Amino acid sequence: MLNIFKNTNPSQAEVAQYLRYFMLALIALGLGASTVELILIGHYKEFWQWIPFICIVFMSLSLILFMTRPNQSSLRFLQIVMWLTVLCSLIGVYQHFHGNQEFALEIKPNLKGWPLFIKTIKGGIPLLAPGMMIQIALLSLAYSFRHPRLSR
Repeated sequence: MLNIFKNTNPSQAEVAQYLRYFMLALIALGLGASTVELILIGHYKEFWQWIPFICIVFMSLSLILFMTRPNQSSLRFLQIVMWLTVLCSLIGVYQHFHGNQEFALEIKPNLKGWPLFIKTIKGGIPLLAPGMMIQIALLSLAYSFRHPRLSR
């Protein structure tokens, strides 16, 4: 158990271990909150809307695999899943942008240039919502960076 709160002079290894536990808690909280939010907003009506759920499942599985079997293979699997999640999330940003743009053009078909861009980024579909998945993936990559269990 970590004695970081009792120890006034914790070692770097103790601090790093504490930060890894904290990162894991943030990752779990982010994955859980994202899942609940996606369900509550009904983000499952079209094919593209299922991609975040698929990413969440693979992110969860890769983290569990790495925590239970920390080796080079599970680390590479985790990293690949997280980078694919970043890619999928960027596609999600594009999908949200495109959806807002289509709606703006439905309302005002002659809208172009800067006014169209402003209407698009202020649209009803949250443009940066997929960024939450990017943050979780990057935090997971930070968690796995030079993990001490791999050196054993």
